[in-house]
Amino acid sequence: MSQHNDTTGDGANTPLSTIPAMVLIVAPEGAERDGILDALRDPTMFCDPVASIAEAIMALETEDYDAAIIPMSLDDGQGLDLVRLIEGSDQHTKTIVLADRPLVTDAIDAMRSGAVDLLAVPIAEAELLAAVISAVDKARHDRKRTEKTDHLTSLCKKLHSSQQQMAENVDALGSDLLDAYDDLASDEIPIDPAEESAGFAGQISNDLDIESLLRKSLEHMLAETGPTNAAVFLPCNHSDFNLGAYVNYDCPRDTVDVLLDQLADLLAPSLQDLEGVVSLSGGTEISAFLGDDAGWLTDYEVVAFSCKSGDECLAVIAFFRELNREFSVDTVNELKSMGDLLADQLAKVVRIHHRHMPDHEWSGWFEEEDDDEMGWN
Repeated sequence: MSQHNDTTGDGANTPLSTIPAMVLIVAPEGAERDGILDALRDPTMFCDPVASIAEAIMALETEDYDAAIIPMSLDDGQGLDLVRLIEGSDQHTKTIVLADRPLVTDAIDAMRSGAVDLLAVPIAEAELLAAVISAVDKARHDRKRTEKTDHLTSLCKKLHSSQQQMAENVDALGSDLLDAYDDLASDEIPIDPAEESAGFAGQISNDLDIESLLRKSLEHMLAETGPTNAAVFLPCNHSDFNLGAYVNYDCPRDTVDVLLDQLADLLAPSLQDLEGVVSLSGGTEISAFLGDDAGWLTDYEVVAFSCKSGDECLAVIAFFRELNREFSVDTVNELKSMGDLLADQLAKVVRIHHRHMPDHEWSGWFEEEDDDEMGWN
């Protein structure tokens, strides 16, 4: 059923990658399907045309597509039902919806169903090709992120297995050690914040790998906050920030990317020159600080601050969770202390990585490569 659109036309000037992109086209035979196939005559695309929702479901059971083009209405059902089916599956297929004279409500319904784009029919070939390329890029980005998460999960399972074996060996030493541990635990001796900060500093003091450094820092900080969404943004120049690492605790899958983009575009630049901690609760406070474009952020309690070394902002960290779960003063102070220690270590990494680079060539120490930020769900 695959149709490899191999031509030397204009589409050949915009290759997706060296790995062919799989595109599912749901449209009855006729002029509309032919027009879509003509628009996607790119040597790096394989197109699978099917005529109905039923055929599309069968195709999806045997192939992991990068993108799917789906009309709003088909002879055997509604296109958005198929979009929701794909979004609820474990595939990373990104869907593009086609509609005759779409209304704003159609666009809202399509986005809520999981579509990444809605195009009005008739469609310009260049517009359709650009939309498909964008959808394929997003699908591959999500697929890569899932592979990394699966790898991390596998490592955690192996670590857990090793820990269980170690626990069994320790139990064989006798009950005296267990009794002593219970006695110490029942004392509930408070941890000295200074000692905790010193322990964190020791954990990261020799870490020069950015990914490892950010992971360790978030792990320590989330141990302080409890279950919380968190994100670290790194400067790529004097006014823009890219996502360096994040932990998604309870954000809906269809909104987390939008929320992280808003944090990078609105919150991070607003904090880069501030010395203290910003604590915001709900719509009124967040809108007052960020303006009317705060959008999704207005549904959260937010704590954020800049990690600075001298006058240089090296990172911005934000923690956000549902309303009415405020961050305590002690927690905020401890987070800021960890952020200052992280800034010192980031400054060390910058000095080592850029010590041979002239100042006028350095506009930002972090440059995103292959859209490959680190994240945990």
